[in-house]
Amino acid sequence: MNQEAVDALAKHLIEMYHKSDERIKENNQLAKKDLDDEDDKLEEDDLEIIKEENKNEYDLQLSLAEIIGIIFKTHKELSSNILNELFTNILPGALACDEKDKQKFALFVLDDMIEFLGPAILGSRFPHVAQQIIKFCNSPNAALR
Repeated sequence: MNQEAVDALAKHLIEMYHKSDERIKENNQLAKKDLDDEDDKLEEDDLEIIKEENKNEYDLQLSLAEIIGIIFKTHKELSSNILNELFTNILPGALACDEKDKQKFALFVLDDMIEFLGPAILGSRFPHVAQQIIKFCNSPNAALR
């Protein structure tokens, strides 16, 4: 693969992540509206479906993180554009979010950055990435420790 192919794949992965995020937000708004509006109460089954749909979306996002890690592993020299996109538009929101699954996505991506890219590719970002991973050691959530 060349730079153009890696960038096209990365763009597609980022688009999929954003679309998945939008679906999660829509589902959460629908569920929240249900709690606020007594007249249009969703059935318990509907709320379970929304919860399952969100779980599927988070699973998709973790799969996207795995693919990003594979790009880092196999095409580290061509990863600069996806790194910029991740550091600028994806990781800050995922790290700031209180949702375990969002933080799990961030942890998977950050871990792959350290493992496959290292200081040679990450440069001055390497200490910041390592510090972010270390912060997960204190997480109250066992899945993130």
